[in-house]
Amino acid sequence: MIVVDTSALVSLYVPESDASRIGRVMAQADAVSIPSSCLVEFALLRRLTGDRRIWLARLIERLDIRVVSITREIAEIAAEAAVLYGRGSGHSAHLNFGDCLSYAVAKHVGAPLLYKGDDFVHTDIESAAIR
Repeated sequence: MIVVDTSALVSLYVPESDASRIGRVMAQADAVSIPSSCLVEFALLRRLTGDRRIWLARLIERLDIRVVSITREIAEIAAEAAVLYGRGSGHSAHLNFGDCLSYAVAKHVGAPLLYKGDDFVHTDIESAAIR
């Protein structure tokens, strides 16, 4: 199982240069999950054109992606991540709100996180490395 962060979804949607590798990692995983917050964060990305919500709904259906609700326990893990790794914490990870929730879901379910960028590299989260 892997958990997918919004940054990886953006790479697939655009598509960016590593989109095929991200898609391959997702397709090869025995199970794929995303935080429910990713649905909102993805819709908020105004720099992306087109109907992002329909695209994401189709991806969720096609890959049978499990959307994980943010429970109190997950929220507490995210809050701890914000204190340790969040923007303004002084830590080099500089996680934003959505990042903290993706981190928390991955920690909660005990799965590696598929992401792009350098933020999560500075945390203790296991990476679902783009192969």
